[in-house]
Order: sequence, then C-alpha cells, then structure tokens
Amino acid sequence: MAESNKSATLTIDGASYELPMFSPTAGPDVVDIRKLYAQAGVFTYDPGFTSTASCDSTITFIDGDKGELLHRGYPIDQLASKSHYLEVCYVLLYGELPSPAELEDFESRVTNHTMIHEQMINFFRGFRRDAHPMAVMVGVVGAMSAFYHDSTDITDEWQREVASIRLIAKMPTIAAMAYKYTIGQPFVYPRNDLDYASNFLRMCFAVPAEDYVVDPILSRAMDRIFTLHADHEQNASTSTVRLASSSGANPFACIAAGIACLWGPAHGGANQACLEMLKEIGTPDRIPEFIARAKDKNDPFRLMGFGHRVYKNFDPRAKVMKQLFLDNGFRLVYDNDLGEPRPINRRFQARGDFIEVINPAVFARAPLAMLEMFLVLQQHPELQGVRASTIRLARAHRHLIDERFRNDIRARALFIEIFREHNGLTHATRRMHRYGILARYLPAFHAVTGLMQFDLFHVYTVDTHTLFLVRNLRRFTVEKYRREFPLCSEVMEGIGQQELLMIAALFHDIAKGRGGDHSELGGRDAREFCERHDLSHYDSDLVSWLVEHHLLMSSVAQREDISDPVVVNRFANIVSNPVRLDYLYLLTVADIRGTNPEL
Repeated sequence: MAESNKSATLTIDGASYELPMFSPTAGPDVVDIRKLYAQAGVFTYDPGFTSTASCDSTITFIDGDKGELLHRGYPIDQLASKSHYLEVCYVLLYGELPSPAELEDFESRVTNHTMIHEQMINFFRGFRRDAHPMAVMVGVVGAMSAFYHDSTDITDEWQREVASIRLIAKMPTIAAMAYKYTIGQPFVYPRNDLDYASNFLRMCFAVPAEDYVVDPILSRAMDRIFTLHADHEQNASTSTVRLASSSGANPFACIAAGIACLWGPAHGGANQACLEMLKEIGTPDRIPEFIARAKDKNDPFRLMGFGHRVYKNFDPRAKVMKQLFLDNGFRLVYDNDLGEPRPINRRFQARGDFIEVINPAVFARAPLAMLEMFLVLQQHPELQGVRASTIRLARAHRHLIDERFRNDIRARALFIEIFREHNGLTHATRRMHRYGILARYLPAFHAVTGLMQFDLFHVYTVDTHTLFLVRNLRRFTVEKYRREFPLCSEVMEGIGQQELLMIAALFHDIAKGRGGDHSELGGRDAREFCERHDLSHYDSDLVSWLVEHHLLMSSVAQREDISDPVVVNRFANIVSNPVRLDYLYLLTVADIRGTNPEL
C-alpha cells in the first residue's frame, strides 16, 4: 500500500478534517482514520469491518463482484491447476513461488513433522466419544504449546517459522485422529512416503485390518480442497487469530482460538449444516422436493453450501472444483435416466452408458470378474464408465485378489489381454488403480502408490507418473494426437507387440523407494512378471531390458557428447539391435513427457 496525493475531507459540526488516503496494489483506495479520534474526538462505527481495512496485507485479495481470489497476486484457479497445497503454503508464507530446491526442502520439513508427541494421544482419550470434533481440535491444538516449547515465542522470526511448519504438518494428523476417535476406530499414524493429501485420506479411512490404497483422484480432489481453503481474506477466524496474537500469546493458542471461532454456525459451522442438509435429503429423488421448499418463503428450510456471501456473482473456488469433477469424467445420473439394462455376458450388463454387475454376488462367486470388467469396458467403447454400485462392490471384494488369485492362469490371461486390447488402455489402467485393483494384483505397485519423488524433474508421485507414461505411449497410437510427436507415431506403427512396451512402462519405476538401483530391481520384477504370465523368452528379455535401461537414452543425451564416436559406439553396443532402439526411443519420450505437465 502506497501513499497517494488524494485526501478526504470530513466535516463534523462545521469543523473540517483532512484525512490522508492510500492506494493499494489491488482494490479500492482507503481513508486513513487512525488519528480521527485524536483530531475530532469521534469513532467510526463499522460492524463486521464491512468498509474497514484492519491491516496492511499482501497475502490475499478478494473481489466479490468479479469473483476473484488472489493469493500473493496469483489467481486461485492457476494455483489449483498448476500447483499443489504445500507449494501454495510456501507462497502464502514466503510471498513467492519456490524454486525446485526450495520446494523440496519445504516439503521435506513438513513431511518429517507429521507425527505428534505420543503423550498427546492421552488428550483424545479424555474426551467423550460423542464430543464434537471441533471441541477436540480446540483442546489438542491449544495443548501443542505444552509439548513444543521451542516455538512458542511469537516475536522470534525463526520460532514463528518452526511453529508454522509444525502446524501445517500436524494439523491433518490431529484432525484425522479426532475423526477416528469419534467413530471409535484406532488411530492411524502418518506415513512420510505419501503426499500431503494422500496421507490425510489414509489416516482418516485406513484400518489395521486391511491395506488401504489411496484413490489418486480423491487425493487430487482433497489437495485442491486444501488449496482452495488455504486462505480466504480476513474472515472471522483469521481476525480472531490476529487479535489473540496481538497479546503476544503463543502461536498454538492463537490457532486454537481461530478454530473455536471457525466452529461457529455463521462461519465454518456452515459446512456442518450443509452435510446435515444432505443427510436430511437422503436420496436424489428427493432433491426436487427440497428445492421447492427452499423457494417457499413460508418454509424455514434453506439450501446450505451454495455460494459465499463475499462473492456476488460466482465463487471462483466452486469453478475449480467443478472443473476437477468434469476432468475426471464424473456424471450425476439417476437410474430412471439410464433406461433398461442390456445384457453383455453372464456377469455384466449395460445400463445407459455404464457397465454394472448383473448380480451383487458376482465378485464374491467369481473374483476373476474384477479383472474381466476392465476388459469388457475396453471391448465396448460405447460404455463410458462403471456404475457407482459396481465400483463399491469391487472395492469391497478386492481382498479376494490374493496369491491364489494371482497364480490362477485365467487371471494372468485376463491381465495380459487388457494390455493387448489397446483400445481404452489408459482408462482401464487408471480405473484399476483408482478402485485399488491394480495394487492388489501387483503388490509391488502398492509400494509406490503415493510415493513422492524428491528431485528436480518429477512433479508427480511414482504411481501417477507411471500411469501418465502409459497414457503417453497410448497417444502415439491415436491419429488425432499424431501431430504432437509425428516421429513417435510413425515408429509406434512399426512396433510389433505394443503390449510389451506398455508392460515395460508399468514396471519402469516400480522399484523406486526400495534402495539400490531401481532400474535393475525393476528389471528383475518385470522378468518375473513376464515369466509368470507365460510370455516368451524373447518377450521377457525385451521387457526386462527396457526396464533396466529406460534411462539410457536420456542419460547419454544429457550427460555425454553424442557427437563422440566412442559414445555412439558404446550406446550402440548396449542397444544391440534396431528393435530395442525403437522400443527404447518411444519409452524415453513418453517417460520424459510424463515427468512434468509443461513438457
């Protein structure tokens, strides 16, 4: 905020007072009334700060008329689409986007502080099981000051930063524990190999009795929800934290005060009201009834969760979430919109544009159908997805995919056939991953699900990067994408067995996080897979070689002089034949492209 040449004149009982004005970088000019009482002996009256700027802030700007939300000058839709939550936290804390090294350091510090002091668990046990989660949050967050004495001095810049890191890191753990305590389930400790959102989902919904595979779409959605709520101007809870901190109170007590304010029904409590409303509505068929009630002025019922009073036209955060919804192919459909079912085979039928099981007991009686479902979808491109009820059944029965299942020759044949049926392979692998089927069939893939990659190249977790790689290879076969990489499309046409390339893509990073050379270890995994699935020795050798040498071409191109005949000769000796060269070239291009959306 800078001084301006403008001034305002206030006249009271014939006396005039000149008030200076300031011009912000965004938003309307402001009148400086700090000396008004000293000069004129009067106060201003502005309940709710509706026309008052209580401080100079460079963090967040909102224009309700335009539906605009900026964090440090960056539009919220850009941050949500191009960044992730921890990067937005860095922006809010430090005022600018981090370099790759700075982001890696920040993420590491947050990730390694996700656990809470073990004695803090006793605080949860002191609450009744039916205690409101916000009551638990207020108590436990406030109690952090009793355990972390080295970051309670709010006047010390370093201690403030340490407290900020701890709060960002530990808040999901505390929130998840509050939820688990309420529903009577054991606490789930954080895992440092997962990203921020995936870790939170796992702590909320995993149980010790079975493995929990984080759905990458849900993880991305949760990350965006975190991002959209990272800051929202000086609302009631923010102002409460500022007022508490003005007394010099420790940061944890101040945040606890903000949580207490957020609890109120006119603030964060509105989210609870929305959930209770949805519970009251119950089923989609009752929606028209409740809309009619909302329009009836004589009915006290109100629709909750639609809009924010700050925004006059639209909430930019809602637009971001809607786009996420559409990008992932979600559609709201009702049974009566889908028409009569059409049989596909003894286990599946089509209803509208979706596949569903004929009988809810299908997966229990024939577990192999959990793989067959994806192959059927590939063979019927007119189908757009899986009915939600069938997805729930598949997730409920995925525990049946055990070692006996994996050793079944029919299961192996189905899995290979999915990769040979090139049509719809991208959607098939993504759905298999999303429903937890892929990680059950390939336990090694479970180990890299949600695994972060702390380097300067990859912006995705290992599992997400792998699925992007499969997608990129598949695009080389599609005519409408031919213009992207014409040479790759041409080379792909000459590949005899494209499924071998796809399998190599699936295994290329599967050994990351184990220690040792992930290429070598992954090559062994790939060979074992190929032999278990009855691929020929030649095919097994090719897939294993591709996984072991998937970094060869990029490494030579980036680190060596490719005009040197010695380098070229050594590379040629390793590759040994044109077939391997074609496969390796395609895998390399797709791999590089899958590291970053900007590539």
